[in-house]
Amino acid sequence: MAKLKITKKTGGVWEHLVVADGETRFLNNNYVKVVDNVIKIKDIKGAIIFTFNYADISIVDSTTVNVEEVFPSALGVLQRLTELDYIEFLK
Repeated sequence: MAKLKITKKTGGVWEHLVVADGETRFLNNNYVKVVDNVIKIKDIKGAIIFTFNYADISIVDSTTVNVEEVFPSALGVLQRLTELDYIEFLK
């Protein structure tokens, strides 16, 4: 199953790292949507390109402590992204 690591960098830059099928990819220009406790990553045209269970997502705020956080629910993921002013989700 695919894993997603979202990292907040300085200057409002966000890094999205996907590890799936033994490959690592960086994603750009994406949006996040939550449907039934599942996180969906959509491209700028609205097509779903990845689907993740909340347990397969980690968030790192490298502007502060640089610790990888995991969450007990999709709501926890969304709350943390909101706290970090994650614009890809807020659009």
